[in-house]
Amino acid sequence: MNTYIPNRMLRLAWQNSLIPEFQGLENFRSEARIGNSRLDAVLDGPRGRMWVEAKNVTLMEEGKAYFPDAVSKRASRHMHELMLMADAGYLIACFYLVQRPDCQCFGPADFIDPEFAAMLRQAVQKGLMVLAYDTIIDPAGITLYRPLPLRF
Repeated sequence: MNTYIPNRMLRLAWQNSLIPEFQGLENFRSEARIGNSRLDAVLDGPRGRMWVEAKNVTLMEEGKAYFPDAVSKRASRHMHELMLMADAGYLIACFYLVQRPDCQCFGPADFIDPEFAAMLRQAVQKGLMVLAYDTIIDPAGITLYRPLPLRF
């Protein structure tokens, strides 16, 4: 799996108006610095400013896509930074690109990284938009397919 694909797909989805939550956000900047971290994108427009982190998802059990697939201090740090942005009045989102066709829903992998899972839930309470999308992967490429239901 190419871990840069979620970032590229995030930009393409924004450019092609494929994600409704990005409407009213007219400018896109990659690798935006906040605090001690760098998030994958910041979007600006009449709706305000939205900080977005993009993540690659490959783990699935019993039809559910999970993130992360290993303990990830970096992912937890990104959740912390996003919550600080929410506290400052900004919109926040995490784009989870599920790079497998056999998932029916998405949720945090409590059984792998309970710290991250708890932080994700806390961020959702602060307004985090969880944008989990699955893909169609074939010899022609990778296509953003549909949003997956969230199962927390």
